[in-house]
Amino acid sequence: MASPDDSTDVIDAPDAAQLSRRNPGRAWLRRTGHGTRELVQVAYVGAREVRREAAAPVEVRPFDARGGSEALASSSDDSRLHPRTDLERLVDTLTTAFARTGATAPRRPWLPQLPAELPLAVADAGRLLVGADAAQAALVDGAGASSDTRTVVPGPGQALLGMIDSPSQQTQEPWLVDFARSGHLLVLGSSGAGKTELLRTLAVAVTAGADVAPPLVYGLDCGGGGLAVLTRLPSVGAVVVEAQRERVLRLVRMLHRTVTDRNAAMASRGVADLAALAATGVDVPRVHVLIDNLPALLESFEGGGSLRRQHADMLVTILQEGRRAGVHVTATAPQRTGVPAPVAAAFGQRLVMRMTVPDDYMMLGVPGTVLDADSPAGRALLGSREVQVATIGGAGTPLQGERLDAVAKQIARRYPVGATSVPVMPDRLPQSALPAPVRDEVSVGVEEDMVAPVTLSLLEGPVLVTGRTRSGRTSHLLGLAQLARRAQESASDVVLIGPRAAATASSGLGGLEGATVLTTPAEVVAWLAGPGAQAPAGERAWRLVLVDDVHEWERAWEAAGEERRAVEALTAWSATLGGLRTALVVATDADDARTRQHIPGLVQAVRRGRRGVLLSPEMGDGALLGAQVPMSSHEVLTGPGRGLLVAGGRTHVIHTTTAEAVMEQSTSHGRGES
Repeated sequence: MASPDDSTDVIDAPDAAQLSRRNPGRAWLRRTGHGTRELVQVAYVGAREVRREAAAPVEVRPFDARGGSEALASSSDDSRLHPRTDLERLVDTLTTAFARTGATAPRRPWLPQLPAELPLAVADAGRLLVGADAAQAALVDGAGASSDTRTVVPGPGQALLGMIDSPSQQTQEPWLVDFARSGHLLVLGSSGAGKTELLRTLAVAVTAGADVAPPLVYGLDCGGGGLAVLTRLPSVGAVVVEAQRERVLRLVRMLHRTVTDRNAAMASRGVADLAALAATGVDVPRVHVLIDNLPALLESFEGGGSLRRQHADMLVTILQEGRRAGVHVTATAPQRTGVPAPVAAAFGQRLVMRMTVPDDYMMLGVPGTVLDADSPAGRALLGSREVQVATIGGAGTPLQGERLDAVAKQIARRYPVGATSVPVMPDRLPQSALPAPVRDEVSVGVEEDMVAPVTLSLLEGPVLVTGRTRSGRTSHLLGLAQLARRAQESASDVVLIGPRAAATASSGLGGLEGATVLTTPAEVVAWLAGPGAQAPAGERAWRLVLVDDVHEWERAWEAAGEERRAVEALTAWSATLGGLRTALVVATDADDARTRQHIPGLVQAVRRGRRGVLLSPEMGDGALLGAQVPMSSHEVLTGPGRGLLVAGGRTHVIHTTTAEAVMEQSTSHGRGES
C-alpha cells in the first residue's frame, strides 16, 4: 500500500505498507471474522517454464564471500524458455480435457464480439444477406446460410447498413436505418475509420431495397474520390467532386427544387409525408444524397461569395424539409467540431466511429471506453450501442468494382431508365446534340440550371445577336440555319447577308446548301426590291434571313453610300416581317451596337423587340436588350458561345449552339445523335 493508513483501513495493520516493491505478488491476507493475518505470495500465471531439455545439470561448487571461487553463472537466454505462458498452456489443457469428456459446452451468458469485417450481399431485388458467408449464400438464393448470416427484407424508407449489438437484450440484430423517420444520418470518424465505405454500403443497400419506387442516389465527393466507383450502379445519377464547383451548385439547386416541388405536391393533396402520398396512388422515389466530408463542402460555400452562400442556405433547407419530401442526406465529418450546430441539429441520427481525440466521445454523448485506436474499420457507436458497418468487400480495389457490377446486373430490371444526371455545361454545343425543331421554335442553346435546351420562336420577331471578336456570333448564326434545315417543317429558304457572306458560305459548314448569299449592299437592295423578299409560297412555308457583321455597313452610315441604302432598306423591310412568314436574325459587334444604340439603323430597329443573345457580355451590354447582366452567375459568362439569352422579359445564362462542318454533321447523323 502507499501509506500505513491505507493498509490499516484494509487489514487493520500497517504491515502492507512495509512490503517491498521488489517482490511483486507479495501480500497480506486478512481473514474476516477472527481477524488473523497471513503473509502470502500470489502465483504469476504469465511466467514461462524453463524447458527441461535445455536445463543445465545441477553442480555443487564451493562459494565464499571473498570471491575466491568461480562465480556462479546464470543465464537469461529467452530461447531456453517455453514460448507460451503458463496461463495459455493451462487454458489449452483444460479445454482439451473438457472436449475429451464429450459433455455439452455450458451456455455463455454473453454474445460473441461483433466481427471485424461484416460481408453484405444481394440475394435479389428487395432481399439482402448480411453475415460471415453472405456472399456464398447469395449464390444459392440464401439457401444453406449459417446461423451467423441473416436474410433481411428492408421496409419502405429503410436501409440495411450492418449489425447492432444490444447487450441489455442479449441480441445482435441487423442494423436498419429508418430514413423515413430519422430523415438524415451524420457519421463522424477519423481517417480510416470506415466513413466512405459506409456511404458505399448505403448506396448498395438502397439500390437493392424493396421500395415500390426505386430510390435515386447522388454523391458529393469532397474527400479522396472514394465515391466514384458508385457510378457503376444504375441508381446513381452522378457523383460530383468538389473541384467541379458548377456541378456541385447545380446538384444542390436540383435537390432544393425537388424538395420544394414535392412539398407543394403534398400540400395540394393534404398529406404529410411521402408515405401518405404513396397511399393516394402517387409513388415518387426517395433520393439519397451521400456527402463525403461535409465540413469541406460547407467551407467551399462560405468562402465563395454571396452566390455560394445562397447554396449553403439551400442545403440547410434540404436538411430541414427533406425528410418528409423523401430527400435524405447521409454525410461524413472527420472531426467533432467540423459541422456547425444548426446543421448538425438537422440530422435525425448520429453515428460515431473511431476518433483521434478520446475526449470527443464524451462530447458526442457516447461511451468513451468502447472504441480505441485498435478498433476495426466500420466499428461505431449509435448512442450507447455498438455497431459494425457491413461491406460488399474489396474496398479500394478492383474487386469492389466487380461486385458493384454484379449488383447492378441483379437489379437492372428495377431501373429501366437511369437516374437523372447532373451534366457539365458544355464548352462547345454542336447543333446535332439538340433536338430537331418542329418548325421555327429552335433550340438556341442550353441553360445553366439543368443544362436543358432553351427554345426560341424565330417567327415571333427579329432576334439580335451581339458579341465581340471570337465570341461565336457567326457560328451561332450558322447553327441556327442548320437547325432550321433539320426542322420537321424546315425553312423553305435560307438567306445569308453580310460583307463576308460569300466566304462564310464556302467555309464548308452545313446548312447553307442552296441558300441565297448576298455579299454587297447592291445585291441586298436588289433582293429586297425583288420577289425573293416577299412571303414564300405555301401556307406553312417560312424563310430564315441571317444578317452577319451588320456593324461594318452601319459604320459607313455617314458616308451616305451603298451601305447606308442597304441598311435603310433592311430596316424598313424588318418592320413588315409579320406578314411575310420570315424570321430575321441580326448579328453585330457589341461595342458598335452600344456606340450606335441611339442612331437609326437595323440594330436599333431589331433591339426594340428585346429578344436576342448577348455573347460574352460586359455589364453595359444589357442595355441593348433592356436587361441587366448579372454581376455573378452560376456559370461563367465568358468564352466562345457562352452568353445571356433575353426573351419574354426574362434572362437565361446559356451556351449557344454552334455550326458543324458538312462531314462532321453527316457523321453525327450516322451515329444517331441528331
